[in-house]
Formats: sequence, structure tokens, C-alpha cells
Amino acid sequence: MLALGDVHPENFGIMPNVSNVPIFSVNDFDEAYYAPFTWDLKRGATGFMIAAETEGELKRKHRTKVVRHFIKGYIETMQRLARDGTEQEEEMRFDNAPKLIRKLFKEAHEARADWLREDYLDETGRRFRSTDKLVPVSTRRDEFQQITDRLIKSNAIEIPPSARAPVGTGMRVKDVAIRRGQGTASLGLDRYYVLIEGPQGDGTDDLIIEYKQARRSALAGLVPPNQHEMDTRAERIIHAQAVHLIRGDRFYGHIEFDGHSYMSRERAPFRDSIDLDDLSKSDWKQYARICGQVLAGVHALSDEAGRVDYDIEPAIIDAFGPSALFTEDMVSFAEEAAERVRRDHDMFREDHARGAFTQLDRVYR
Repeated sequence: MLALGDVHPENFGIMPNVSNVPIFSVNDFDEAYYAPFTWDLKRGATGFMIAAETEGELKRKHRTKVVRHFIKGYIETMQRLARDGTEQEEEMRFDNAPKLIRKLFKEAHEARADWLREDYLDETGRRFRSTDKLVPVSTRRDEFQQITDRLIKSNAIEIPPSARAPVGTGMRVKDVAIRRGQGTASLGLDRYYVLIEGPQGDGTDDLIIEYKQARRSALAGLVPPNQHEMDTRAERIIHAQAVHLIRGDRFYGHIEFDGHSYMSRERAPFRDSIDLDDLSKSDWKQYARICGQVLAGVHALSDEAGRVDYDIEPAIIDAFGPSALFTEDMVSFAEEAAERVRRDHDMFREDHARGAFTQLDRVYR
């Protein structure tokens, strides 16, 4: 099945769907790969175990309860989808979200004009503002106009009215900037923000398209070669987005320039993830269960929009065996993996203090 490859509490969040309506779902497809479903569950369980300790400051018994809720949310939803087959119709929006996620929707809401003015544009509203993290490269505007035109054509993206300039029928690039220091695994990869003129033409309804350099999945090489391999690195990411979010961001696409493979997506005012520091003990359990439910929903789409040619839900349920035993196996794995991560981190810090990383002879990617 199509695994996400990087499941953890902060890789779920608010983002735009194809109609630019905020939805809550998985939000990071950089590591996606066809692999066993248990890899995502183990990664997610370990992520919740560690985060519940470092961010939630929960005791061990509460951390294990959080992980159980994550696994149980997955199991219960997969069983329901096997029975009802409604995975293609389900979407978590403000009107049908649990109370905890509705709160996130409210916190993520921001008027586009305010978001653009406060975070991105200069006083004229015509170009990006120069900051430590945003470096305008306006001389590349014409180049990125051609790249954007090619992106739209090669990915068959239907331009919405909100992205059409006042004059003409296409998308007009107003400015380009390099985005610095975003992400953890993505550090060192090129990332560009492209300012697209909105229909008002006054800088209050502009769009920002992000071009993010794609890299090899961390799961590549861990599973045998198969027929699901993609032609380019970004194509693999975009395929995963199309499978897992069947009504996702219309500007997801893939394109090559500067000798690299890039994915594209829209930066939206309401793109946000939950603040783990603010969660109570009961919130942690509820949030973990919700994330388990969401993960089951996107996994169930592997045979609908993905390249799996058999009914995925019954196969996963058969693999569970006794659900109570499966749950405790996942909890035990998460406890052991979290302890191993702690030991590895302690050794890394010791090596760092001794100067092990002051000089690197080779950089592998």
C-alpha cells in the first residue's frame, strides 16, 4: 500500500482542498512510498510516544494510553471503512470535525489580505519583503513565469478564478523569493515562493505558489524494487498527494528546472498544524485517536486512487490478527523505539560536544 513514511503528530494539519476550503488531514508526502502499512503505524506510534513526553510532559502510563488511542483509532476506522466503503466521500472540514480540530480551524483562520501584508509583501504590495527567511530574487520573475506556465500545462492544472490576473486568462508572476531555513529534513534543499497576481490586482488577493526541491524518500531501498517506482522524485510526492487527498490542493504538481525535480503547492493563510504544547492529557488522547482515524482513511485510498490492485481494507484487517494483541505490540514497539532514540540522541550530543561534526568530508543525499 502507499505509506506516508513520516507519520508524527505535527504532520497532520489544516490545508486547502481543491475548492480552497480548509480541511484537516495528513500534510507531508515527501517520504511517501509503497511499503507495509505497519511502517506508518510504528513511525506514528513512536512519534506520539516521544512527543507526549517532550512536548506534553506526560508520564509513562499516560504516554502509552496516547499511543493506544492512536492505534485504536486506526483499527476502528479501518474496520468501518471495510464495512462501509466510504473513504472516497469523507473529508474533515470545520462543519464535521471534532471539537478539538474545530478549534484548530478557528485558530488557523486569517484573512488573505492580512496574511499577505503581515508576512510576505512590502509596502507597495507588488513584491516580496526581504527578511532573514525570505530573499527576493526579482530578476528571475520572467524565468519563473515560464516555469509556472509549463507547470500548469504539463500537470493539466485548471486555473481557478482566484488565480487569474485582471488582464488575460493565465497566471501572472509578480515576484519570486528564496525561502530559507524551513523544515528539518528539507534543510539544504532549494525552495522558492512565487507571487501570483490575484484578480483584484491590488495585492490583497494574491496567491503564493511554493516550488520545493524533492529528494529521495527515506524508504527507498528498504523495500524491493517494484512496479510502483516513479519517473522523478517530485512525481512520487505528487502521486501520493493525489492518492491520499483525492480533492486536495489543485496546485500540487511536479516539474524540473535548474537540474532538479520540484513539487509545487499553494501556500494558504490557513495552512497550520496543532500546537502540541497546548494539549491537555485528554486532548492528547483525543488528538492521537483522530490522527489514527485520518491515517486509516488515507491508507484505505491506496486501492481507489493508488496503484494497489486488490481490496486493501480486508487485507490490513487480516494482518491485524487479534486487535488487542496488535495494539499492545505497537505500544511495545513504540516504547522500545523511543528509548533507542533517546540513547542515540544522547550519543549524538556527546559526539557533537567532542567536535565530531565540525568537518564533513562528504555530503550524501
